[in-house]
Amino acid sequence: MRALAVILGMLGHSGAMMHAQFIPMRCPAPSITEVVRELDVVKSAIPPSTDPAEIYATLRSAETFQSNWLKDNKGQLQRIGTVRHGLEDVLLARWTGPTNYPRIKGVEMWDGALYELVILELDANAISSEKSIRQTLLYVMKPPPEQLRISGPTAQALGDGFGFLKPTTSDTQRWQGLILRMPNHQAVGFDEEVFTLHEIDGRVFLVFDFGKRAAYAPWPQPMYLGDRFPPLSEVVKKWPKEKLLQELTTKQHQETCWDSTTENVFGDQVRIARDEVLVAEQVRRGLNASEFRQVMDSPNGRYLLVPALDSARQTARYAGLIVDTLYRFEALPDVNQRIEPRTKAGVIRSHLADLIRVLPRQGGADFSDAMVQLITSNHEPEAALDYLDWRFVSSSNQAPSGLADRLAKAVVPTELEKKKHFIVTVLRAQESAH
Repeated sequence: MRALAVILGMLGHSGAMMHAQFIPMRCPAPSITEVVRELDVVKSAIPPSTDPAEIYATLRSAETFQSNWLKDNKGQLQRIGTVRHGLEDVLLARWTGPTNYPRIKGVEMWDGALYELVILELDANAISSEKSIRQTLLYVMKPPPEQLRISGPTAQALGDGFGFLKPTTSDTQRWQGLILRMPNHQAVGFDEEVFTLHEIDGRVFLVFDFGKRAAYAPWPQPMYLGDRFPPLSEVVKKWPKEKLLQELTTKQHQETCWDSTTENVFGDQVRIARDEVLVAEQVRRGLNASEFRQVMDSPNGRYLLVPALDSARQTARYAGLIVDTLYRFEALPDVNQRIEPRTKAGVIRSHLADLIRVLPRQGGADFSDAMVQLITSNHEPEAALDYLDWRFVSSSNQAPSGLADRLAKAVVPTELEKKKHFIVTVLRAQESAH
């Protein structure tokens, strides 16, 4: 999924991610009562359409993820299974409690696509006082860093790593707290590190809720994908091409887990992660000229199609269609238009600039001739010069004969003269060396 990381870096993250008032882009977990009920009845059953290796790879990643905060106090794995919740596949697991700490009766996990719940069933005495709760938390949790910045101008030493621990009386919840492992300007549904204590039908549960952006784990597929067991990449292999194209070209999916009328921070990531899988499948099957254009003109096509072709070593095969698209995008009215948001959102570029930025930089087809023509026409000259820099300066590929002279004759805006001169100098040095 290398392309996804590249594209997300290009798009940037909205400055709004720093504010928790936005609705989380995830299928919310059901109530803790429902979660406990599901975990109570889970059977050690893996869906027949899923490779068990996928299940256990996700389980290993989930345990790695937990280890960022929690000590491994789990006993023997008793059960593992999956359940479909909303639009995501959830991994369920149960372990026995630690033999040397009877206060913990058992450990359970509800692992969603974007978040993970770790649930410890406790002895009733565990919530008899704040002191007993802290004792349990200190046994379960890893020590925090010695110095940890929280919501203040200076770093503060935290004795136990809890942002707060306070009683509550809503529904089943009796206590709640916040784990401090990162600055507290977190995005709800992604970065949260909280814990709650619940009393349900006479049973006591300590629930840790971790957003998956809060720490790293080697997840088998991007965390923004809800189709996990089996993975979406396997599911789409059975789809007809018509369905692949329909999914890619739909402007706004109807089935969502959030209020699509509300601005949301991570809509791009969710859609791009899914589209990347669909585009890769299209490339695997091959595209005719009409399909190529439909995919390229889809909401994320200009970001994803060429990287997918490059990954499959197919850019040379489709070079003509890529060049045609460059010239087609050249005629769009957004050429040379660039919007610099006042927030930390990503820069908004033209279709042409976006496509230039994902052209192959190492091997694959060479688009330098098209770049010189774009520079000569003063159509996204900065992006075109960047391509030549990436392709022949940074990557040290051998430039086509005469490229330096053609580039030297091109007129560029004054602010780009120095960059053009540098590239021309490097290209001529390469020609002299060969």
